[in-house]
Amino acid sequence: MKCLRSGSLSNRRFIKEAIRDYDISFCLLVEKKVVICSSALINFLWPGHCIRWVLIDVMGKSGGMILMWDGSIFSAKSIEFSEYLIYITD
Repeated sequence: MKCLRSGSLSNRRFIKEAIRDYDISFCLLVEKKVVICSSALINFLWPGHCIRWVLIDVMGKSGGMILMWDGSIFSAKSIEFSEYLIYITD
């Protein structure tokens, strides 16, 4: 599976610290490049057992997106997505 690139290690640490320090419930990342994604990368960015996420891969010159959220606050009953849209209902 592919995932949006979170950039350098310093960028990944910045994202992780922002999620922790500002008590973020939702996080949307947009990126131009793709790298291999794993649960380990997602758990590094947002540690915890209730993290949920979906992604849209990069297509041509269009950037990709990854949406992460705290599953203990918001439970997605329906997730739909296309090339440019992620639609989640609770």
